Amino acid sequence: MPSNRKKKQHYVPQCYLEQWAIENTHQINVYDKAKKENRQNNITDVASENYFYDIDFNKAFSGDEKKTTNYSSEELNELSHEQFIENFFADTIENELSMFLNFFKRKAEIFNKKKHFISNFLRKRFSKQLAYQHIRTKSTRTTIDGMSDCLQQVLVAMNASENNIKAFQTTKDSTKLIHGQMITNKAEIKKFSQTFNNYIWILAINKTNKEFYTTDKPITTRPHVTHQFMSMSGLASKGVEVFYPISPKIMLIMFEREYHKDIRNLDRHYFVIDNVKDVDSYNALSAIFSTRFVFSKSGDFDIINELLKADNTIFDRPNISLSWNGQTYYPQGK
Repeated sequence: MPSNRKKKQHYVPQCYLEQWAIENTHQINVYDKAKKENRQNNITDVASENYFYDIDFNKAFSGDEKKTTNYSSEELNELSHEQFIENFFADTIENELSMFLNFFKRKAEIFNKKKHFISNFLRKRFSKQLAYQHIRTKSTRTTIDGMSDCLQQVLVAMNASENNIKAFQTTKDSTKLIHGQMITNKAEIKKFSQTFNNYIWILAINKTNKEFYTTDKPITTRPHVTHQFMSMSGLASKGVEVFYPISPKIMLIMFEREYHKDIRNLDRHYFVIDNVKDVDSYNALSAIFSTRFVFSKSGDFDIINELLKADNTIFDRPNISLSWNGQTYYPQGK
């Protein structure tokens, strides 16, 4: 195994998390929803896992799939050590992301409500950044496994054959493969990029004495439309609002264009948030829909404490479900 392989791989880039670093340190305040406690960590050690993007193709492929690849086990082993996804993010995506983060901070410093904060060309470029961030997180893997689990339960309820049920089972390695295929699928990235690009974009400047959180799932959605059977919080859902904190004091807020047509005139303009309740609302949603970790620059996790005081089980309920024949199925775990 080559000695220069990158072991610790981030699904939320360090250059992004540094916006929440404690002053003059590389430390960040972390709230752990699983342990229901907060602590300080080095940014190197959060929103990351060892060899997160590395795929062991010999384990991920079934015997039949290996035959169709036309690769030998030795060749698949060599491909497994390439780290092409990690290197792509580190060398290409994150370099541009760092420049965009600085761009947004400069724009926030000189904001003029009458002027656009971004050109259509740069919006299209940054939409691709958002697409990769949306797909690359651990949340995507949790969703793959969770939906697989729910689907198997539905198939059992349908009295499907054991072979059909097994066909939808996932392993750690097969989930990694599916996730890797999503990340490297140009059509998939283009689809998400176009979705982000088509939103109404607003750059919100936080003028309150509170700060925005970010999380291990930085892009969060808020539905504005309800449906009897469907969740309306998906990226392509009618009326959805999507937000992405840029820093503790800056947030990119995006709205689905048709439902929110009354604010189209605000597209690519600034907005000042001067009400603490609005900051609390965004922070609460960020915390609820994060996978596990919430990050704060100041270490103020009061809104999380308030959520737990109102409902101590709020972080224990899965965000994934599947409804069939009048019943809702939740992941039961492996």
